[in-house]
Amino acid sequence: MRILITKVTLFILAVSVLTACNSEPTLQEYLVAKRDAQQFINVDLPVSLFQFDSISLDENQKAALKSIKKINVLALQVQKSGEAMYAQEKETITKILQGDKFNELMRFKTGSQQGVLTYYGEETAIDEMIFFGTDNNRGLIILRLLGDNMQPAQMTQLAQSFQGMDNNTAGLSVLEDLFK
Repeated sequence: MRILITKVTLFILAVSVLTACNSEPTLQEYLVAKRDAQQFINVDLPVSLFQFDSISLDENQKAALKSIKKINVLALQVQKSGEAMYAQEKETITKILQGDKFNELMRFKTGSQQGVLTYYGEETAIDEMIFFGTDNNRGLIILRLLGDNMQPAQMTQLAQSFQGMDNNTAGLSVLEDLFK
């Protein structure tokens, strides 16, 4: 009996060690690791910085906007980092977001620019959404939206309302200025 208990204990310990040693970083770990890297631009922005009152939004879009409390921005310019580093970081972020923790809401693609909107958490009330955008000529950007009880359907509608919009309309030029 004692041998059986020892074997079961060793098995549980081995499984615990193997699952704890996951070499894939989480998005949070990635953002923290890159926070002070010279090649990256890292900014925390309050939602109040943007001028969303200058655009017409329906009630669902307004509710989505009110649920956002803060935006973490991490950007990498191709010109400052080099194409090799850009390609490596793009691949790393893509792998993280393709993990089973993230749920994809929608994809964007216009010319050389592409992006994906994902979320982490429950469908009914999520607290974190991630927009990951790339442009092979300019760089990449991660927008991590933190809030309370964000609704995926409302956030999708809000994101669609920004497609094709002039960046100056809602103060979105702040984000574009990161790449100048």
